[in-house]
Order: sequence, then C-alpha cells, then structure tokens
Amino acid sequence: MSLVSYSWRNNRFQARIQQIENPINKIMIKKIQTSVATTVITTGVASAAVTYVDADPTGNTTLADGTAMVLDSVGYSSSQAADGLWDERAFGNSGSIYQGGIGEDAARLRTQMSGLTVGETYEVYAYFWGAGNVQTWRGRASLTDDAGDLPGYNTVHFGASSFSPMTYLTSPSAGTENPGPLSTQTGGLEDGGYFTSSSIIVEASDRRLYQISLGTAVADGSGNINVYIDDLADTGQENRAWYDGVGHELVAVPEPSTGLLGAFGLLSLLRRRR
Repeated sequence: MSLVSYSWRNNRFQARIQQIENPINKIMIKKIQTSVATTVITTGVASAAVTYVDADPTGNTTLADGTAMVLDSVGYSSSQAADGLWDERAFGNSGSIYQGGIGEDAARLRTQMSGLTVGETYEVYAYFWGAGNVQTWRGRASLTDDAGDLPGYNTVHFGASSFSPMTYLTSPSAGTENPGPLSTQTGGLEDGGYFTSSSIIVEASDRRLYQISLGTAVADGSGNINVYIDDLADTGQENRAWYDGVGHELVAVPEPSTGLLGAFGLLSLLRRRR
C-alpha cells in the first residue's frame, strides 16, 4: 500500500471515529450540564446566624429625619399624653423596649445598623414584643422611609386584618399557643444558635419576641443599613407597639461541592475534544 493510500485511509478512519465521538460527547455534555445545574440548585448554602442590634436612643436610633429621639419624660402609663413621644418600658433586650400608639401617634424612627461589609447583601429583620394570647400588638417597619404609613404587622393575625403577621420565635411559659421554633433557657434567653449572641432574650413571662422579615438590603458605602419603625397611630392598649431592635444576616453564598468541581473539569475536557 502506497503512503498516499495509507494516509487517505487513515484520515477516513479518524473522520469516522470523530463522527461517532461527537454525538456521544454532545450527549455527555448535555448530561453534565443538567447535572451541574441541578447541583447548583440543590447544593447546600453556608448558613449564618442573625446578629441582633438593640435600638438605642443615645446611639443608633433617631427620628426618621436623623434628629434625636426624645423619650416621654413621664415614662410608661396606660394613658399617655398625646405628645408624639415614645415611652420606655423596662423589659426586653438591654433592659428597655419602646412603646408607641396608645392614644397618640409616636414619631417614625430610624435604627441604623453599622459595621457591615460595604456592598454585601443582608437579610434584614425588625423585632417587636407581644403579650398574652389574644391581644394584637402592632408595629410598622420598612427598609425605606416612604410617604404615608409603613407596612403594618401584628402579633396575633386574623383574616380581616390589613396587617401582615409577625413571626413568633418561641411560646411564652404562660401562653397556650403553639410553640415557636426557638428553644430557650433560664431567663428567656435563646439557646439554639439562631442569633450570633447567646444573650438575646426572646421570652419574658407571658411576653415574647416577634420577628419581621423585611427582605434584603445592600450595605452602603459606609457599611450601614437603615430600618424605619413606626406605631399604629391613636390606638388602644391592645394594639400598641413594643419595639426592641433590628437584626441582620449575611446572605449565604452557595458552597461548591467536590462533585460539582469535578463535573466542571470533565465538561471542559469534552469541549476541548470537540
């Protein structure tokens, strides 16, 4: 056989092999692509805990326009003066919560969370307290300082309410409702690792902490995220607002598995062979 004839036959043989390989490669590539997509969707994400930030009128919490938050000098009373000031109550995290809405319209607040990573995305929460099993404690919260009323939430939801339900975190020892997802230890402290701190109070007698999920926000150029808080204006005691603080949780990034990295490598190899 001449060299030319051999070369011609060898080229035809290689071409035939390529014809066989290409469809197989395409099928394998398609299967790997599907597997990679499924893996990306189902791969677990790195979980994070919520960092609770207590509202502090001497620091991170002001009126919505940035001016100082002035508390009612009289303190708590079941019948407050219509002065638009929040009242301080001696319970909750750091020993104080802020009450609004009993026969008055307390001013809108802004609590700023600082020290965050610039440009990172966080899940953001607001925290209110409620008491008893039938009293519908209210609160308003938002990531934006919109005109008009902020979105409203209540601790005991009912069908005809225009407010959305808050999420209960635990069931108080004196309550009869279904238990919340968090466990507690002596003193009403959350002890399951939901918060980054082990000293967050979520239960006190018949009172318990409620959570509002406000969605996600990106930390600004100074590493801050603002949360706006308000009460239900001119209401009775049963619809008051008990505001305690806010929280943030870094949005988790999917963790690539070993299998996923291997699939990417095989996919790259098959594409090069094509």
